[in-house]
Amino acid sequence: MLSYLLFMIDTLRVAFPVITLFAAAPTFFILWLILRLITFIGVSRHSYRYYDDMLYSAYQRFVLFFFESWSQVKIYFHGDYEEIFRRKENVLYISNHQSSVDWIIVNMLAVRQGSLGHIRYVLKSDLKRIPFYGFYFEQHGCIYVHRTDKKDLDRVEKGMRQIERNGLPVWLVVFPEGTRYNPEKNPDIIERSRQFAEKKGNETKRNANHHHPHALNRFAGVSPLINHLYPRMGATVAAINALKDKLDAVYDITAMYYPTYDNRRRVRLGASSMIEYLQGKTKELHIHIKRIPINSVPSESNEQISDWLYQRFLIKDKLLEHFYDPNRNDSHFDSNGKSVRAQSSFNLTIFAAIFFLLSTFLLVIIPQCRSFYVKMISSPSHVGNDEDDKCVPRAAVHKMIKDRTRQIRVSSDAKEFFVQCCNEFIHTLALQANTVCEQQTKKLVHPDHVITALEKLGFASYRSNCLDAMNTAQTEMAQKRRKLHGKSTSIYTDEELRQQQELLFQQAREEAQQLEEDDWTQTQEMSKEVLRKKIEASRTDDDNYDD
Repeated sequence: MLSYLLFMIDTLRVAFPVITLFAAAPTFFILWLILRLITFIGVSRHSYRYYDDMLYSAYQRFVLFFFESWSQVKIYFHGDYEEIFRRKENVLYISNHQSSVDWIIVNMLAVRQGSLGHIRYVLKSDLKRIPFYGFYFEQHGCIYVHRTDKKDLDRVEKGMRQIERNGLPVWLVVFPEGTRYNPEKNPDIIERSRQFAEKKGNETKRNANHHHPHALNRFAGVSPLINHLYPRMGATVAAINALKDKLDAVYDITAMYYPTYDNRRRVRLGASSMIEYLQGKTKELHIHIKRIPINSVPSESNEQISDWLYQRFLIKDKLLEHFYDPNRNDSHFDSNGKSVRAQSSFNLTIFAAIFFLLSTFLLVIIPQCRSFYVKMISSPSHVGNDEDDKCVPRAAVHKMIKDRTRQIRVSSDAKEFFVQCCNEFIHTLALQANTVCEQQTKKLVHPDHVITALEKLGFASYRSNCLDAMNTAQTEMAQKRRKLHGKSTSIYTDEELRQQQELLFQQAREEAQQLEEDDWTQTQEMSKEVLRKKIEASRTDDDNYDD
C-alpha cells in the first residue's frame, strides 16, 4: 500500500505540471489572439509589442513556477550574478546547449532582472513545426535560421534590425552550438564537430603562417573543445554587427548540470531533462554568469568576433572541466569566487500560475468557450510550420522553368536554386515594402509601396511589367468575386448570349422534330408489317378450309 502511494505521488509530481502546461498552451494562444485583435485597430506597433511582452512574461512565469517552486530544485549562481540582477539591460545572451532546461535557465535569469518579456530567440527553422509556439515565436520577434543556408547571415541581420526598430528592451538569446551536446544520443555530431574544429584550426594556422607569422603565438597552448560543440558563428556575428549600438552587454552563460559526469569511467553523460527534474531525479543546477560590456567585445571585423566567441567557449570548456573535477573547491570556482544559492522565485511566479490555471478552467467549463478550446487542441495552427510552405510553390516555379527551357534540360539542383532565389527575392522585397510603409506611417502595405520597394532595390525597369501583372491579377480577382456573388463573368455581350440561346433552342426544336418524324415513320412501317402478317395468316386459313 505504501509503495503504491509513493508511486502515485511520483506520477502526480510529473503528470500534473505536464498536463497543466499542455492544457494552458491553447489558453495562451487564445489570449494572444484576443490581444492581437484588440491592438490591430488604432494601436501602434510599439504598443502591441509592449503588451505582447507582458503576456509572454506572464506565461513564462507560469512555466517557471513548475520548474523552480514545484520541483524544488536547488539553483546555484556563480560569477557576476549580482551585477546582472542590479538593473535592466539590453543583452546578447550566449550559452552552451545541453538540455531542454537551457530554455528555463534564460527565464530564471530574466525574471530576476525584470526582463522576462523582452526575450527573443534565434531558433533553428525546425522549431517552426511546433503547434502554437512555432507560429507565435515568429510573431513575437524571434528569428528562424536554416543551419545549412549560407545566406542566413543577411537574413538574421535583417531580423535583428527589425528588433532594433521596435524600440523595446531586448534579451537576444543565441545557442551558438546549434545542437545539444549529448554524448549518449549524439556521439556522431560530437565527432563531426571535433573534426571540423581540427580542420578549421589547421586552416587558420596555415593562413596565419602565410600572411601573419607572428599571429601563430595566439594558437599556442589552445586545446580543442572537449565539453562543447564547435560554436556556429553566424548568429552571434550578425547580432553584434546589427545591435552593438543598442546592446549594453553580453551575458556569457555556462549551464552545469549535476550529475552529468561518471567519475569512475571518467566520461560525460547526457544532461538531465526537465522531466527528470520534475521527477526529482536531479536536485541541483549550477549556472555560471559572465557579464561582458559590449564595448569590450572586439567587433572591427567578423573574424574578430568569431575568434572572440571561440575563446569564450574555450573558457566554458575549462569551467566545465573544473566543475567535473571531484577534488574541486567551490570557493575557487572562478576568478572572483562568487557563488550563492538562488532564492525562490515563488513570489514572482505564483500569480501568473493562478491566472493561467483559472483562465484554462473557465475555458473548459463554459460551453461556448469549451467548444472553441477543443477545436484549438484538435486542429492546432500550423501556419508557417511547413518547410515547403514558402512564398513560391515549387511546382509553379518548376512549370515556369519548363515552359521557358523546352530545348534544354535543367538539373534538380538548378531548379532548387531557382526556388531559393524566388523565396529570397520575395523576402527581401517584402522587408523593403514594409520599410516604405513604415516610413509613410501607414499600417497597411499597398501596391504603391511594393513598386517603390522595387525601385529602391534597383528594379525600376520592371515597373511597367509589374503594373501590367497587377492589373491582370486584379481583373481576375474581380471576375472571381462577381462569380461568387452570382453575377455573370462571360466574355460575351447580352445580345450575343441571346442569339446563342435562340440558336440552341432552334437546334433543339429541329432535333425534336426529326425524332418525331423518325418515330412516325417507324410506327408506319411497323403497322404495315403487322397488316402484312395478318393477310398472310388469313390466306393460310382459307387454304386449309378448302382442304
